[in-house]
Amino acid sequence: MDRVPIICDYGSGFSKVGFAGKEAPLAIFPTILGKLRHDTILIGMEEEDWFIGDDTQKNREKLILQYPISRGAINSWDNLEKIWHHSFYQVLRTPPEEHPLMVTESPLNSTSTKEKVCQILFETFNVPALSLINQGVLSLYASGQTSGTTIESGEGMTYFVPIADGCPLHQSTFQLDVAGQDLTWYLLQLLTERGILLVGTGRSAQGIHMMTTQCITSCHPDLQKTLFSHILLSGGTGSFTGLRLRLQRELAGLVSPTIDVKVSSSPYGKCSAWVGGSILGSLSTFKDMWVTRGEYRDVGCSIINRKSF
Repeated sequence: MDRVPIICDYGSGFSKVGFAGKEAPLAIFPTILGKLRHDTILIGMEEEDWFIGDDTQKNREKLILQYPISRGAINSWDNLEKIWHHSFYQVLRTPPEEHPLMVTESPLNSTSTKEKVCQILFETFNVPALSLINQGVLSLYASGQTSGTTIESGEGMTYFVPIADGCPLHQSTFQLDVAGQDLTWYLLQLLTERGILLVGTGRSAQGIHMMTTQCITSCHPDLQKTLFSHILLSGGTGSFTGLRLRLQRELAGLVSPTIDVKVSSSPYGKCSAWVGGSILGSLSTFKDMWVTRGEYRDVGCSIINRKSF
């Protein structure tokens, strides 16, 4: 495993792919597929041909759009395989069997999903080694911290992940199904109310300051000071201007004055988890965390649950 690892971060809105040790992904493209409508078959194109990523956006009026990841969950394995294939062969232009592969995962990823990812990547793409790492943990690594609370807010979901010494506290990890796409719909509603005829529906939900407090106070009391003093906003939606100052103010009003609340924004925005993966994947000390093809062959899919965090 002397080859440079590939780092892939697949979100509901965008996919970020590149190589470990780099400061930024080689490419960022929409996690979208498009299939030609029956009445718009182009000359020389078969009906089953697909558009992926940026090509989908350019031709979207001719296509039926499909989103393989929604609200942080995989809703079509076949379509996700197409995204993976596109990543390796069209974007990175490197065979996946030649590089260890790190894939970020949503903070509340299920055991069955981990095992399915493991199975496809080893059996279909023949990767030599694989690691699945929590997006919240990686975003915190990118900020130079190993303990704190990550608020990971992207296109489809917002996660609240308390982390102690690099380990996510799963029992106190929360999710809120309000994120970037919901803010888009809410903006459409506001425009409609002002007489601009766009259709949309707003969503109401518990505020992120309330959820952050609930997340941290559900952890062991000995950890709470650290978790309140290192709160990181990451992801595309988490990078909105003004969000950091507002969250800082609202949290300070909820907790004891003796607790120092500090909220910061990741300088890497929607690439935070990818950058953390790039840092982690390039460390020599990380080699023991890879699941090798030999281990998968000997133990099966369950091996991935022993070496992911």
